Formats: sequence, C-alpha cells, structure tokens
Amino acid sequence: MKIKMFLFLVLTVLFVFLINLSNQDKEIYYLNIDTTNSLSYDKEIYHKLKNNNKLEKYINIFSKKDYRTTDLINDINNNKEVNNQTIQNALIKADILTLYVGINDLNYKINSSKEELYEYTDQVLEDIEKLLKLIRIYCKEKIYVIGYKNNKGVSYDEYFKYVNKIIKSICDEYNIIFIDINNNENIIDKIFSK
Repeated sequence: MKIKMFLFLVLTVLFVFLINLSNQDKEIYYLNIDTTNSLSYDKEIYHKLKNNNKLEKYINIFSKKDYRTTDLINDINNNKEVNNQTIQNALIKADILTLYVGINDLNYKINSSKEELYEYTDQVLEDIEKLLKLIRIYCKEKIYVIGYKNNKGVSYDEYFKYVNKIIKSICDEYNIIFIDINNNENIIDKIFSK
C-alpha cells in the first residue's frame, strides 16, 4: 500500500511539474533597442502581443536618440542599469529583441565623397558586427535587426543596398533575422509570420 501511495504521489508531482513546464514561457518578454527613437514598429509589436495576451514584459529603456553603435557596445560591456534593469539581464530574458542601430553612425558622413563614405561605412559595419556578436552572447532567442531605408534620394540607392546586404550577411552568420525595410519587408508581418 505504501508503494502505491508513493507512486501516486510521485506521478502527481510529475504531472503538476509537466503542466507547469508546458505553460511556462507562453508569454513573451519583448526588448526593443532603437538608436533613433524615430520608428514606431515597437509600439505595434507591443500592442499585438498585449492584445493577444502574450506579453510578459516590454522593455524600451535602453533606446536613445543619437545613440551610436559603440555607445551600445559600451553599455552592454558595462552592464548599464536603467530603472533597476541591467542591459545584460534584459538581453538574457528577451524572447524577442528588435534592434535598429547604426543609422546615426552612417548619417554622420553621408554627404562625404563616395570613397570616404564607403571607407567610413565599412568601419561602422565592423562595429555593428561586434555589437551583434556581443548581443548574441546574451540573447539566445529571436533577434530581429531592422535594415535601413533610403530616405536620401535616388543617388543613395546603391549605398543603402550595399549596407543592407552586408548587415544581412552579418545577421546570417549569427542566426539573426534581418528585416529589409528598404525592400518593403513589413516588420510586423516578419515577426508574427510563424
């Protein structure tokens, strides 16, 4: 009788544990980092998750206007804390991370000579690769990098195609999803397509 009772107790505990495990992580911890604070895609994602009762937490406290890629790298390395939340911890907890970085860096020399612009851009792209490699150390879940749209005119079409192509190849290397808004990929559709 004691063995049956013990087995019943063990099976009950196991059953409760499995139910709890299956219900765990159904809600999404959403982290957005945007170095321009000019795009509004994060609000749409937030509302879609909230309206579908899938939002655990939304963090946007590490986004700043005029933030450079190297600033973000430094903040991660120094584990910057904002509102009692460290950036490394937010990256670790994130189920979804959307990232829009580098445009401030790229715009800095946008009116330079073509040779100077591309030389500078290659340096910026190296910084972006360092950032993505660093982020991937902490965030093991889905990372979406938002590409750049050409708002500078037709003469910059090739430039933005070049930049987006390089960033996409970097994203592929680190198993990160690239969203090419210059080719009219919809951010919301791409994130919620699965």
